[in-house]
Amino acid sequence: MSAERQEQAWADTGAFNQRMREQGALVYANGIASESLVIDAGGEAVIESVGPYISGPRRLAGFWILEAPDAETAREWAIEASAACDEPVELRPFH
Repeated sequence: MSAERQEQAWADTGAFNQRMREQGALVYANGIASESLVIDAGGEAVIESVGPYISGPRRLAGFWILEAPDAETAREWAIEASAACDEPVELRPFH
């Protein structure tokens, strides 16, 4: 994504977050750094490496936790979120 497009996506996402706050839907939102420390302690030795652990054509750049009365309302928020950040958004229930 170009720098100009990224700046616009940040502005649009900020406006989207504000709408969610005003409507009482936003519980929490945050961005996530693109690099991580991957720790694998499943074997005899602890292995540490620079991540992300899973690489592919998409990245996890942030997330929202929202309060929605039903799945359709959550879906509508996800559509708006995708339009705001100009990226695909994965919708999952949070239990």
